[in-house]
Amino acid sequence: MNFICNDCNHEFVGNDFTTECVACNSANIKVKSERPPIPWKKFLIGLGITLLIILMTKMCSGDDAPPSPPPPGGQTHIVKFENSGATWKVVLQKINNNGQTVADFPERIQKIINNSTNRPVSFDGDTGELFPCLSDTVESTFSFIFKDPKSSAKVISSHLSISGSVNSNAECPLTAEEDDFGFNTNSENCQVSIKIISQSRKSEIEKGGIWISVNGKNGKYEKRISWNPINENLKKWDVFIVCNNRKDTVEIAKKNGQSYTCSLPLTPPEHDLIQKAIKNNMNSLLDNCDSRVALKELSTLLEKIKVKGEINSKQCDWAELYNKINAGCPNTMYELASPIALSKDGKSVVIKIKTKK
Repeated sequence: MNFICNDCNHEFVGNDFTTECVACNSANIKVKSERPPIPWKKFLIGLGITLLIILMTKMCSGDDAPPSPPPPGGQTHIVKFENSGATWKVVLQKINNNGQTVADFPERIQKIINNSTNRPVSFDGDTGELFPCLSDTVESTFSFIFKDPKSSAKVISSHLSISGSVNSNAECPLTAEEDDFGFNTNSENCQVSIKIISQSRKSEIEKGGIWISVNGKNGKYEKRISWNPINENLKKWDVFIVCNNRKDTVEIAKKNGQSYTCSLPLTPPEHDLIQKAIKNNMNSLLDNCDSRVALKELSTLLEKIKVKGEINSKQCDWAELYNKINAGCPNTMYELASPIALSKDGKSVVIKIKTKK
C-alpha cells in the first residue's frame, strides 16, 4: 500500500507493519487514498441548480411548449377555437414527423364534446364554423373525437360567446317552461290532457313526443299526452313532463301537491233524480216565494252545484236569482223560461226564469 509522510511529504510503498517514514523516520505518516475524495458540497450545489432550471422551464413553457412528437402509429393534433366577430371556428393543426405544426382539415374531427354539458357542439367540417348553444357560452372544457381513432388532441378550455340569436344549425337542448303547458279535464270521464299553450314553440315541443310521469319526478315516464287519475288511482298531482328528448328538457311540474277535483259523471238514474228534485222545488218556490221547505231543499241540493241562472235572458248567479224571486213576495212574478238542465257530472245546473205575462 502507498504511504505519505505528513512532515516531509515523501510518498513511499509500505505494508501493514510500516510505522515510520523511510526518508525522515517520522512516525507522522498516513495511508494515501487510492481515489481522490468526492467533492460532495460542489456536487449537491450543482444538482440543485440543475433541478431549479428544469422546474422553471416547465413553469414558463405552459401551452406554448413545443408539441410532443406523434405517438407511434398515431397522429397528434393541436385544436384551437378562433372567432371573427360573431363567428367561431375550430382550427386544426397536425404535428408532422419532424415535430412541426402544419394546417389540417377540420373535417377530420368527428365530434366536439362540451365536457361540462356532455353534449356535442355542431360544426361545419368543411369550413370549421362552430354553431354553439347558450350552454357553450360559459367557461367549459372541450374534448375532440377524430374519425381516425389513432388521432388525438388535448382538451381545451374556452367559452364560445354568441352575438344575437342562436344559429339555426346549432343542435341545442330544448328547455320547456311551465308556461308552455296547460291542462284540460274531460268532465265525462275525468281524463286529464296536456295542452301546449305556446303556439310559437308548439312544433318544437311536439317534435320528438312528450313523456309523462304521474307518480313523481323519478317515476315511470310514458310517451303520452293524457292520463286518468281515477283509473290510475291517483289522489294528488305528482305529475312531471319532459318533451322532445328526455335528455334535452327539464322536468316540468304544474299544480303539484293539489288534489284532483274531478269525479266520475252521475249515473242516469242519479242524474234524473237530482234534476227532478231541483225542478220540483224550484216550481214550488216560484208558486210560493215564501215556501221555506222549498228554499231549504234547494239550498241543500245546490250546495255543491254551480247555478248558471238567467232572469229574462240576463245571466246571473243563484243568489241574484233568488233575491229577484223573493223581492216580489208575496206575489209570484216569475216562472221557468226553460226546463231545468243539470250537467252530466252534476256540478252545474242551468235555471232560467222569466216574468209572467
